[in-house]
Amino acid sequence: ENLRLGREMKERLDRQERERQAGFEKIARQQEESVKRIEPIYNKMMKELAETAAREQAQHEAYVRRREQTERAKDMDRSRVAKEQQQYLIMHQKKQEELRRQKQEEDRKMGEELLRRDQEALKADHAKKKKAREQNMRIRRELEEQIAAKKKAQSEACLAPMSQAEASLNRTLLTNTGTNNRSIW
Repeated sequence: ENLRLGREMKERLDRQERERQAGFEKIARQQEESVKRIEPIYNKMMKELAETAAREQAQHEAYVRRREQTERAKDMDRSRVAKEQQQYLIMHQKKQEELRRQKQEEDRKMGEELLRRDQEALKADHAKKKKAREQNMRIRRELEEQIAAKKKAQSEACLAPMSQAEASLNRTLLTNTGTNNRSIW
């Protein structure tokens, strides 16, 4: 009976072992089928993930390149703006210097013109004064000549009807400085 029990037990263990082995094989087949079913999906997913990662990497690299280009462009713009500002300042300084030189030249010319006008006015004034002096001298000479002519005419008019004695007396009176002419007349 032990033998029978041992056989039954062995059979049962063998059957359980076969069932278990069949279960393992079934699980292995299911896993293989599952892998076969999942593998294309997994491969597709992995491919999509790789493509997405590559796309994201490319986008990131493009973003980095754009950012670097933007920074370079900004640097170039800043450099260009700085150069333009420097050129503007240089041109502005040159314009200011030119304006200052022009102003100095205008002031110098104006000063020379004023000096020339003053000199001309002074010359004209001197000429006018000289002309006025000359005219005054001429008028004075003419007046002196007229006075002398009148005196001579009066003297001649007075002397003409006088007798020799009166003329002699007048000459004596005129030459005699100590005599008061009014008291005699």
